[in-house]
Amino acid sequence: MLGVQEMNGLDELKKKIAGGGYFFIAADEKLLAALPKGDWIGGTSPYFMTENGGLQTRDKAHVLRLPDYLAGAAIRVYDERSLASVYRDAPANGFSLITMPAASRTQLSFALNAHDYDDFAASPLAGWIAGVRLDAIGRDAPRVFDGRTGRSYGDAAVVMHAALPKGRTAVLGIINIFEPGNGDVLTFENDGFSVKRALVNGNPAQLARYLAEKSIDTRLPLVADYGGAMINVSFQGVDAESGEVKFFAPVFKGVEYRHARPVGDYLRAFLDQKPPGIEDRVLFSCNCVLNYLHSGLEGKRTAGFTGPITFGEVAYQLLNQTAVYLEIVTANLAERLRTETVLRRQNRLLGTLMDTIPDPVFYKDESGRLLDCNRAYEEFAGLPKAKILGRTVHDLFPPETAGVYAARNRELLETQGTQTYELDFPGKDGDTRNVIVRSATFPGAGGGVGGIAGVIRDVTDLRRASDELKLFRDLLESSSDAVMIIRPGDGRLTDVNVSACEMLGYPRLELLKLTFEQIRAGLPPDYDWRTEADRIKAAPSLLLDLTHRRSNGDTFPAEASLKHVVLNGKEYLVAITRDISERRKMEAALKEVSTLQGLIPICANCKKIRNDKGYWERVETYISQRTEAKFSHGLCEECVRKLYGKEKWFKDGGK
Repeated sequence: MLGVQEMNGLDELKKKIAGGGYFFIAADEKLLAALPKGDWIGGTSPYFMTENGGLQTRDKAHVLRLPDYLAGAAIRVYDERSLASVYRDAPANGFSLITMPAASRTQLSFALNAHDYDDFAASPLAGWIAGVRLDAIGRDAPRVFDGRTGRSYGDAAVVMHAALPKGRTAVLGIINIFEPGNGDVLTFENDGFSVKRALVNGNPAQLARYLAEKSIDTRLPLVADYGGAMINVSFQGVDAESGEVKFFAPVFKGVEYRHARPVGDYLRAFLDQKPPGIEDRVLFSCNCVLNYLHSGLEGKRTAGFTGPITFGEVAYQLLNQTAVYLEIVTANLAERLRTETVLRRQNRLLGTLMDTIPDPVFYKDESGRLLDCNRAYEEFAGLPKAKILGRTVHDLFPPETAGVYAARNRELLETQGTQTYELDFPGKDGDTRNVIVRSATFPGAGGGVGGIAGVIRDVTDLRRASDELKLFRDLLESSSDAVMIIRPGDGRLTDVNVSACEMLGYPRLELLKLTFEQIRAGLPPDYDWRTEADRIKAAPSLLLDLTHRRSNGDTFPAEASLKHVVLNGKEYLVAITRDISERRKMEAALKEVSTLQGLIPICANCKKIRNDKGYWERVETYISQRTEAKFSHGLCEECVRKLYGKEKWFKDGGK
């Protein structure tokens, strides 16, 4: 006989205890206090999972009668100090059942220190945290009972160590439907049941404020990965005024937690994780009161998993929002179950890892039917996984896209190895998305090709950025002014355009080996690049007159507009420079012309001008040497009359 789990009234339970046997009992305190002495342990609980569904009652007890084939059982009561020997006291082949009051010092010590106990997890330890009705918390106190003496305790752990005969073994399992979401990573600086601060992605934060700002649903736990096993920490309360956040289980320093991904249908998710055939092997099970409340389990059946609904579950250590079960099996089956448990954990870990990958991931068989995918692929296809698996690309995507996709798959199956190609994909918003598909064949069980696995990356934004960068480059290269990008720290040229190369006479790669200081001339002895860079950074923009040096050593005047720019957290100085040699020549000429505007000595008779060296020059010579003006010679009408007025031909022509 494996063992019996039933809901019994007081009178019926008294008879069972009187008839002998070992019992693990959950009930109201008044009912437990009325039981006779015997080989039983128990704790208070008002919530239960029965074969007919979730139930709340004070009039009945959940009773687990242990199998008659036990090789013996011993009951021990531990306080917070002696509980450290609970694993050492366990039988060599068997299991231990434990209950302790919620929020007691013993429970808090166990939660924080169990993993440091001697021989931790060497033998299955299963049980639950005793509690009271939710509306009575703070008024009523949970208690645990030692049936041998009839004594009850408000701060102790009562344990039944049960020995199994040769050929039988106990296997402890958990069902946790919660998985870490894709949100922020939370770590904590200390172990404890309450905190005010946390590190969010490594950055210090007030946890209560963070939870409020992110609208975190505290009905969902924090989840951490302990070697492939997902362990939950449930929220007990958030005090916005004091900033204190309380948990039903402790958080541990340095462990990475993420807020759990929402679960649509708890019962469905629970049943999906239930190991096949488990109903016939379960000796003991319990579930969390938070699952009972948040998932609406009252009146709903959990397929063979019955027991107390608890304020914390024990499977080697304290757990939250988890179902715990204990199986008694043969030694051969135990080994197989352990292997299956490891495989389930590995598969779940693999699934979690796949779902955390932001790019769509898939694998399909030789016929092109999807075998599995991650959440990103669901978003990519616009369908839930249930409508993706077993289908081909022709079922999921528009004909034109599916045709290209399928042709590439056939090509890969023929050539085997790996494949990378680009594909235009119709997006949800009607825009065409550019994606890169990287895929490879994987071996099948018989040694041939089993199918194709791949990753899809949306590079639309990257392509757009590349096009924008090309446009910027084209504009940069089309500029007649020299453009130079300078690194502020050391003045190194990090980019230049064609005009800069032509202006300075360097090939681009040679110019990029130089600093801004090295292409300049006439710098003062005390020149310091960092000082100049700081001056440029401090100004909105700066216009400087410079002297540049060409690759052949020639120098020329230049005007540079410099501006400080920060892009993606990196600092740059942008110099737009223009050769002003021609402008300087014009300025010099104008300066010469300006001397004509002063007092100029001129001969009253011959009209010659005396230059600045004291020599007399003809007017046209003086001006042409000082301006760009050119002279042509002719006669005005008055001079023509004076010179030729007496000539007959002039007189005749004048008529």
